[in-house]
Amino acid sequence: MSVEIDGNPSFDDKSAKNKKLKKRKRKDEEKNSESDAATSTIERLKKSASLSQAAQQEIKKKSGNEPETDVEMQDVEQNMPLHDLTPIPQPDIDEHLEEKSFSTPSVVSSLPKWLSQPILVDPTTTIEVASLNIDSKLVEKLNNQNITRGFAVQSSALPLLLNEGRDGPNYTYGGDLCVSAATGSGKTLAYVLPIVQCLSRRIVPRVRCVVIVPTRELTIQVTRTFETIGSCMGLGVCGWTGQKNLQQEQYQMLGGLDGSGSTVDILVTTPGRLVDHIQNDNTFTLQHLRYLVIDEADRLLDQSFQSWADVVMTEIDHPKCLQMMDNETSSQKQNVAPYFLSSLPTALPHHLDSPLQKLVFSATMTRDPSKVATLRLRDPRLLLVQSEGVDIDDGEEIEGDAIIFSVPPTLKEYRVSVSAEKPILLHQLIHSNNLNNVLCFVKSNEGAARLHRLLEIINGIEGKNYPCGLVSGNLSRDERKKMLNGFASGELKLLVCSDLMARGIDVANIEHVINYDPPSSLRRYVHRIGRTARAGRNGYAWTLVQDHEGHHFSKLVKHLGRTLPLQRLSLHLKDLPEENVELYDNALNTLRTEVYESRKSSK
Repeated sequence: MSVEIDGNPSFDDKSAKNKKLKKRKRKDEEKNSESDAATSTIERLKKSASLSQAAQQEIKKKSGNEPETDVEMQDVEQNMPLHDLTPIPQPDIDEHLEEKSFSTPSVVSSLPKWLSQPILVDPTTTIEVASLNIDSKLVEKLNNQNITRGFAVQSSALPLLLNEGRDGPNYTYGGDLCVSAATGSGKTLAYVLPIVQCLSRRIVPRVRCVVIVPTRELTIQVTRTFETIGSCMGLGVCGWTGQKNLQQEQYQMLGGLDGSGSTVDILVTTPGRLVDHIQNDNTFTLQHLRYLVIDEADRLLDQSFQSWADVVMTEIDHPKCLQMMDNETSSQKQNVAPYFLSSLPTALPHHLDSPLQKLVFSATMTRDPSKVATLRLRDPRLLLVQSEGVDIDDGEEIEGDAIIFSVPPTLKEYRVSVSAEKPILLHQLIHSNNLNNVLCFVKSNEGAARLHRLLEIINGIEGKNYPCGLVSGNLSRDERKKMLNGFASGELKLLVCSDLMARGIDVANIEHVINYDPPSSLRRYVHRIGRTARAGRNGYAWTLVQDHEGHHFSKLVKHLGRTLPLQRLSLHLKDLPEENVELYDNALNTLRTEVYESRKSSK
């Protein structure tokens, strides 16, 4: 305990007072230091922003575009208070504004030249098959398939891949080729014909072409096309769907050989299965590869599939046979791959060290250089089949990726405004317009199953002979195949389906596509409606749109490249006869009873 003597503070009091003064001084110094640091940071941020703005203006000047300024935006920036190391608030931007109050550089302006300046082809272009510069055997085979004229994508792609040599149509290398054309425009034949033409001169069977597709169904479909066209040229074709194990597929490839040869010239497979063989099959090599085809490229590039692109491109650059000879002399290395191939009397170029050509096909072609870069393309060109007058700048932008979209020129699109009672309105639309060969898309497997059953009930009550089928992810592959065969044969007049059917599957005679549920993206819309109007035939696309979906759908299809205008119709419950409304109520009650009984029995 301390006390005061003669009114003076004790030693303890003086010590405490000095400590307080020192502590206050340190706080003042720290505060000044923090203020200086914050001021310095803000000054650096200001300087960085100023330099960035100056650089952007310089870029615009070089590209011939003078920078635009917005006085209102400048005032907002000048009057905005600064806060220590916190994000500066930005004014809200109305997403629905058609015109921005400030200019942004075009996505296309930053693209490589081959992406920003594609080779444009009119989709109405056709050519006689006999003029396609292919072997007479192939012309005869196509004629037997009732194919007498080539479509735009074929008439434009083949001259880029083949030329007229001394011994007839020959291979020419002009760099890798990317092709964007509407679904059903003949993209498969556009690569099948030149590949079969080129490889027909080979002497020893080797895997010289690999075609990568995203699904097993597409694997079967493309394999069948190669077999049909290539059979007259003596080429071996194989499809890997994953239904057999690796050893069985290996035996299928080698034909019982000892691993040093192959009975297959053309391999069609999914990316995951190809990766499995690259990593786990010592007899599989890509050292003789001449063509790598990426079909449905947008989907393959959007999904990793076991990082397939990196695995495949690395294997192409360093095939197994080369890797096993890394410790040998360089002269030994030169006895394989392109040097070995060029010694054979094939239709391959002799002047290139790496004659592999990559062909990339899709209905919706990405223009994101980072995605395309994974394919390691060499001197690429982009062939764009699109109607004249459509601005390629108008492609939809998805997370910075400008996508090119177009639809077949023979497709008629209808936007049908409907009320909430969609099942009976769909029924009315189909029967009042006598629609047959109809593919009806629903957004989910469960929704597709419910709609399918409800249509069956309605048809049953009415006594109509209008058989409907169902294709969704909940069905087995055999069940889906049975439904597709029934639809192709005409036994089924309508297929209710999920988006499983939206990509690549070519079912003959689809005349109408109905979007019962509007698609969530333009890409999905393009792939759905692309199931009709294929191979130059007429087709019709109907999209049922409720009031709350109108703005989204309008925004979705605004920049779609099309030849024919989108037409508008309206269909509501109040427009239907009273007996149809009663029919709908009875069908709903029947469906509710079935659902109740099903749940009751499952307990």
